Amino acid sequence: MSELQSLMGSLFFQDMEKESAALCAESFRRRKYAEGERIAEEGEDCKCLIFIASGEAAVQKYTSDGEFTTVELLQKGDFFGEEVFEKGEARYRFTLEALSDVDILSIPGEILLKDLQRFPKLKENFIRILLNKEQSRGQHIVLLSQKSVRQKLACFLLGLQKKQGGGEMVILPGSREVISKLLALPRPSFSRELKSMEQASLIEVEGRKIRIREQILLEKLVEER
Repeated sequence: MSELQSLMGSLFFQDMEKESAALCAESFRRRKYAEGERIAEEGEDCKCLIFIASGEAAVQKYTSDGEFTTVELLQKGDFFGEEVFEKGEARYRFTLEALSDVDILSIPGEILLKDLQRFPKLKENFIRILLNKEQSRGQHIVLLSQKSVRQKLACFLLGLQKKQGGGEMVILPGSREVISKLLALPRPSFSRELKSMEQASLIEVEGRKIRIREQILLEKLVEER
């Protein structure tokens, strides 16, 4: 799949004329990463904006002793590296790690700035994406503010359901360790609550696939704040 084909289905290139999109796509470079590889590391020079063309990646914050917190999960169409627009020597504030085999498309910051000025629709789409990211961060704060482990899981699963198209089946976008870090939960607590919710017939668990059986009850759980 070409860079243009990968980008045309994304929000970034939405409603752009094909000729303009093709000109912009010429500036992107593709690279593949295997599961577990680090795509970008905290403290490195941030020279490019990185788009996820396929696969899943986690935005991680590492401590000096190797422990990490999962800040955000990225999938196809998401991007990383807004620091590229900062004045002076921009550096990544987080580490980006592949959760599966990942294809990325990157574009140098100075070229992207010129393209945003050159193509109004591209600029409009980019602003919309930034606003969506801020909204997602706000929703994550709401998730973390849930009082109980079950409420956190219910809130997370309902948000995942919405992001993945609204069906009753959702797929965890990472290992249980990564998801538990995202929810600020000890992994044993996360696993125990999944099992407890399954025993209560709220969900069915099959590896990373989770079927939501009682959506209304999950919604009521989230509302009990």
